[in-house]
Amino acid sequence: MAVKTNAAGTGLIARVVLIAIIGLTVGLLAGWVAFGPGRTPDSLPHLVAGWVAIASGLVAWWRVRWSRIGALLVVLGFTWFLGDFSACLNIEPLAHRCLGTGPIGDTAAALSWLWLGVLGHILISFPAGRLRTWPRRAAVATVYLVAIAIPAISDVAAVLDRATPGRTLDLAVSLASIAVVAALLAADARRASLTTDRAVELGDALATALGDPSFRIAFKAPTADGWADAAGRRARAPQRRADVALTTVERDAEVLAVIEHDPATLADPQIRASVTMAVELGAHNARLRTDLDRQLAEVAASRRRLVDAGLDERRHLAGRVDAEVERPLQGLAIGLAEVGAAVSAADDDPATRSSLARAQDQLAIARAEMHDLASGLYPRVLEADGLAAALRDLATRSSVPTEVNAADDVTAGTHVDATVYFVCAEALANAARHAKASRIRIGVAVADGVIEATVQDDGAGGADPAAGSGLSGLRDRVEALGGSLRVDSDPDMGTRLTATIPVSREARQV
Repeated sequence: MAVKTNAAGTGLIARVVLIAIIGLTVGLLAGWVAFGPGRTPDSLPHLVAGWVAIASGLVAWWRVRWSRIGALLVVLGFTWFLGDFSACLNIEPLAHRCLGTGPIGDTAAALSWLWLGVLGHILISFPAGRLRTWPRRAAVATVYLVAIAIPAISDVAAVLDRATPGRTLDLAVSLASIAVVAALLAADARRASLTTDRAVELGDALATALGDPSFRIAFKAPTADGWADAAGRRARAPQRRADVALTTVERDAEVLAVIEHDPATLADPQIRASVTMAVELGAHNARLRTDLDRQLAEVAASRRRLVDAGLDERRHLAGRVDAEVERPLQGLAIGLAEVGAAVSAADDDPATRSSLARAQDQLAIARAEMHDLASGLYPRVLEADGLAAALRDLATRSSVPTEVNAADDVTAGTHVDATVYFVCAEALANAARHAKASRIRIGVAVADGVIEATVQDDGAGGADPAAGSGLSGLRDRVEALGGSLRVDSDPDMGTRLTATIPVSREARQV
């Protein structure tokens, strides 16, 4: 599993909550304008109708992302309140003293039946909420024109008001909103049940529908001489028997599948045509699944090879730095030490001794920098003493007090161990640079075929892996090894980084 940023989900929650608050506020304001202060019981049924439409829309928007009906229901709820703003502003309901609402009221009065157009739009475009054909577009346009024309024709408006006495219209809008969202959720469930994954059940479903227990489908494997079922698993070749007939499904002279069935099952030409069409679709789906699985496997293997090659190159470069730079510098340091001892014994010029001391100091700095460079490429202690020793060495060089909890023999394989090390190193660097942590804990353990490494600090938190914290490259490495990288970082609660990677084959064989 990859790093979880949840930015899209968080943004949607924020929008839903904001719209809910705005809807509640607009409803209360509409009730106050139309009914006046202190008349909440009188306005409640009317307000509930608008709020139910908005709430239904938010539920549909949250649950059914492929449909626009949720957004239209929200619009229905808001337009339901428009007519309330066409009334006078009741400042003293008992005395019937009102203030005119001015241009706002005139506009609201002109659009007081707009909600009816939105409702027609919902019903005509259900369930997707999209108008893909011209007849539907024309029908929706007509509904909106009628809804806008109703207030302009006072006689029509009066007839409609008399035809919906009391709270009938409020109840009708509430029930319509609930019915629409219920129907949309049911459509979403049916849509989910018809995804390509259901192709796995093609054989059993058709066998049950046809009442033929011998019914079986064998799909021709697209890349090899063999047969497979709808899930891509290897299947036995079709066999001709006395009580079983074979029907071949072909396209462009290519065999896609063979059906084993009772001879009487496909005797009806219409049933035969329907079944072969369904099997042909299933064959294409099975091939797509097989091709996709193969491509995903190739991509995963390619990513793994790139990570392994990168780590091998790092180890090679670290070895060259050690052999061609660090060791010569070590020899030079020994030579300078011998020269220094000889100079001291001869009690030579103080300026010479001072120059020699500066040279030794500069050489020590260069050796430390070369050591850090080699450790950044591939730590020598990791290859020599193992992951736990490398992490403890990393902790001693950290500017923040760091505790390491790992067994001495913990390992998940050469490349996995190196990836875990670099993940921990990057987490330590981030905690020291950005989190202002005072303490860090590293834990590493192998269980159930995976190695899990956690790095937790007590810093400021609020880390966002998507903002370029240096973890994006490590996330790619971890995922390339079949693992996941998770970051939990709430403000003022510190940061916890967890890397989980399957143990490599070489480690499992030890």
